Amino acid sequence: MNSLLIFSLFVTISATPPKGHQPPSPPDKEVVFKKLSEAIEFDALFKSVQPGSKETREFIEAWEQMSDSTHYLEEARRNQTIPPDYLRSLMGDVAALNKVKTGGLTISQKLHLCQIVARDLKIKANYTKRQIENRCPFCLVKVIAHPKDRNNNDVPGVEICYLALSSDFGGCFTQFSNPTTTEDLAPGEYNFWTRVRNPEGQYSDGPRRDLTIGEKDPEVIDLRVPDK
Repeated sequence: MNSLLIFSLFVTISATPPKGHQPPSPPDKEVVFKKLSEAIEFDALFKSVQPGSKETREFIEAWEQMSDSTHYLEEARRNQTIPPDYLRSLMGDVAALNKVKTGGLTISQKLHLCQIVARDLKIKANYTKRQIENRCPFCLVKVIAHPKDRNNNDVPGVEICYLALSSDFGGCFTQFSNPTTTEDLAPGEYNFWTRVRNPEGQYSDGPRRDLTIGEKDPEVIDLRVPDK
């Protein structure tokens, strides 16, 4: 299942998103981790997915990954300050697992969504393990975006948008490219794209790219602008 289909499971991106996403204030970290622990509870999740014999092993592997990563993050969070966007990203994973439980998806879609959440939590846990030495286990990752034209030149005045693969957590970078732009994001898997407004006020989107954020810090990404 590709990222465009994942989009349809969560959200329709408007043609003109607001500058600098301003989501509601997140709950505190105790509430977030309580909800995450509830969301990955095995019996309820297994009953909701109802995997067949051939999918059961894949589901259990995804659940074990979710459980191990959540346990590690639970232990690491003690006495730590966690940025609001990190908590929102975790709540996106909670919302995705709750969507699995509410129906409306096929078994294949539910299983795939569990696998994506499992990967997202593993990326977060691995990033935290590396960052503990720096005493910043829940720091956001600086993402430096280079919008490129077909000749590989940086293009100024371009908006960079993103959406987590596991949920509807996303938005656009606060600043347009000049010729690059940066944003701090929680580690995880995202779909990125460029957005350009023409003189008539219409928006065009560049090709989308699925990228993992959190393997490096800073993370440098190249994105194609839409062809004129």
